[in-house]
Amino acid sequence: MSLVRIVVSKFGEVDVKEVRHMIEVMEECYKRLEPHEVDLVDLYVFERSSSVEAFLTKEYREIGVASAPFDELFFAMHDAWRGTSRIILCLERMKLIPHLVQVGGI
Repeated sequence: MSLVRIVVSKFGEVDVKEVRHMIEVMEECYKRLEPHEVDLVDLYVFERSSSVEAFLTKEYREIGVASAPFDELFFAMHDAWRGTSRIILCLERMKLIPHLVQVGGI
């Protein structure tokens, strides 16, 4: 059993308890998926959707990714544009949906 290293980056006012819960969900998921070859995951947690949109616009330009914008219906996004698995979560949008939907998106 290998532990997945989760590197957290927070943008805005992000509650440590909320991040801890996200990490627990991710760790449980990876444990259930064993065996797997995932060693590292970047977790980006944003307080507001406007920050996510600005961040992704910059990423699209830098990397040259042609992708649809971060739609207002989404609270989570998963990619590996820079070679590492990355999960992007928006707290502002997560708070509007049921807990089990949040878990599924994480």
